[in-house]
Amino acid sequence: MEDTSKKIDWIRSLPDYEKDKLKKILSDLNEIMETDPKGFKQIDSKMQSFTEGH
Repeated sequence: MEDTSKKIDWIRSLPDYEKDKLKKILSDLNEIMETDPKGFKQIDSKMQSFTEGH
């Protein structure tokens, strides 16, 4: 839960233009999840391994 709170705080601290980019990325990921669940799982796995290092 603490990690989630940190991520929420980080998102809230972003400038508006960065928030807009993030919204677009999340929208694109949602579309991929709906149309290609297997592909989404691969992307999700890559993203999780990337964020673990940050």
